[in-house]
Amino acid sequence: MPMVQQKRNKSAQETEMKHCESTYVLKHKINSVTEMLECLRDDRNEIGRARRSTSCDSEELIPLEPLDLVWAKCRGYPWYPALIINPKMPKTGYFHNGVPIPVPPEDVLLLQRKYDEHVYLILFFDTKRTWQWLPRNKLEPLGVDSGLDKAKLLENRKPNVRKAVQRAYEKAILHRCSVTGEPNPLSGDSEIDEIE
Repeated sequence: MPMVQQKRNKSAQETEMKHCESTYVLKHKINSVTEMLECLRDDRNEIGRARRSTSCDSEELIPLEPLDLVWAKCRGYPWYPALIINPKMPKTGYFHNGVPIPVPPEDVLLLQRKYDEHVYLILFFDTKRTWQWLPRNKLEPLGVDSGLDKAKLLENRKPNVRKAVQRAYEKAILHRCSVTGEPNPLSGDSEIDEIE
C-alpha cells in the first residue's frame, strides 16, 4: 500500500474515534439495533483498551452536582444508573420540581467518614434502592452522551443483568422526565414507577 494511502487510512481511523470525557467511543454508521449490538460486541476490546490507555485529568471531567443522573460503578457490579443525593438535605426530605427525593438513612450518612477523598452520595435505581458513597472516577454522567449510555446498557453479557440495567435506566429517564416535565423519550409500553 502506498505511503499516502496508509496515512489517509490512519487519519480516517483516528477520526473514527471521538474523545468523550475520559473514554473513547468508536463512531460507526449503524442502520439497525442488530448492527449496533454486533458493532459494540466487536469493538468491546478496542473500546476497553482505549479507556485503559487514557489518562483522566479532573479538569476534563464534567462537574457533577446533587440531583444529577449518573452511571455509577461499584466493584463487582456493572455500571448502573443512579442519582446523586445531597447528604446535607433536610431530614424531612424535599421535592425537586414536585418529585419527592428520598432521604438517606443516618447509618448511610455516617459512612462518609470512612473516606479520605471527596465522595458523592449515590442512590441507585435498583429494586432495593441501594445507597453508596463513590469517588468521581466511579461516576459518568447519564443522559449526556447517547453513545456512552448505549455502551453501558449493553456492557454486560448476562441477559438478566443487562435487563436489570435497562430497567434501572428506564427508571432514571422517567425520573428526569418527571422533574423536567419533558415527555418520556423511551417506549410508552414501560410500566415503571417514579423514584421511591
